[in-house]
Amino acid sequence: MSYRPTAKTRARQKAQHESLLKTAVSIVASDGFCGLTISRLAREAGIATGTVYKYFDSKAHLCAEVFRRATEREVEIVRATSFPENAVSCRQRLTDAVTIFAERA
Repeated sequence: MSYRPTAKTRARQKAQHESLLKTAVSIVASDGFCGLTISRLAREAGIATGTVYKYFDSKAHLCAEVFRRATEREVEIVRATSFPENAVSCRQRLTDAVTIFAERA
């Protein structure tokens, strides 16, 4: 009989995945992608290095997930500020979006 994860196990795994991702984002924010290593992530998360690979297939997959998360966040911020409730011109919305993106870069 094979093991079937319970709802509690899946929730714990999801929470650990999210925690690792947040830690990775923090490392990248402070030291860039070159500062993100699997061993550093594991050390800061308080887990064994090999355990990281339970949640991410490789460092490349981890970096892609960090990049995706950061990109989604930036797009949401630009979208929220570029499309206000009041009607403004396309030119003004584009100018605002580029300005916000440049200021946050």
